[in-house]
Amino acid sequence: MKNEMSSLYQLYFDVVHKMILPRKERHTVASFLDLTLMELLDSEIPIDLPQLIIKHMQRVLVKDTNGHALPYQFWLASVFNDFYVPVKVWSLQTTKDVIG
Repeated sequence: MKNEMSSLYQLYFDVVHKMILPRKERHTVASFLDLTLMELLDSEIPIDLPQLIIKHMQRVLVKDTNGHALPYQFWLASVFNDFYVPVKVWSLQTTKDVIG
């Protein structure tokens, strides 16, 4: 559980949970992958981030049947901009837009 970790490992957990492997749900229990990544961060061993991102995106797409957005949208947006890949701009809708 996150609240049983030292403050340093709580910070590592937040980095893994919110940045390296972003998740949709609230998450307070570290998985084996979370713990492995936290240990790599602590021991300053390099992480193959591109491979990790691709495998995580694939796992999210296979498990998610509701058609949610891909993770890493902010990172991917900057990569697409650098390579001049056209990206459809989405506009957020409010309840007023949908009902009214």
